[in-house]
Amino acid sequence: MKGIHDDGRADPAVARDVEHSLSQLGGLLEQQLESLCQGSLPAAVGLGERADQCVQGIVAARLLQTPHSADQWQRLERLYGQLRLALTAQREETLASLQAVRRGQRILRTYGNHLPSV
Repeated sequence: MKGIHDDGRADPAVARDVEHSLSQLGGLLEQQLESLCQGSLPAAVGLGERADQCVQGIVAARLLQTPHSADQWQRLERLYGQLRLALTAQREETLASLQAVRRGQRILRTYGNHLPSV
């Protein structure tokens, strides 16, 4: 691969690109997690789209095939795990709210069926 020496070391410019791209992705995941913690799902979705574009760029440039920091990779895995937990919690809250709305609608229909027409 271009920018990789025979001994597996990355060219310094390639190594900087890898670190920059992975750092950028980590920053986007952190922002997305913070948005979810603040209850801002639309902001989290927008950041998710930007993170997806970042991942596509990393894959297209084959940056994951270059040597990179194990610490950086562990950070991304940790953030991804936290993000999955936060999204699961958000989904559970949304489902509970939706169920409450449906219960309310059934109650209103019941009242409406028993009230005399005016």
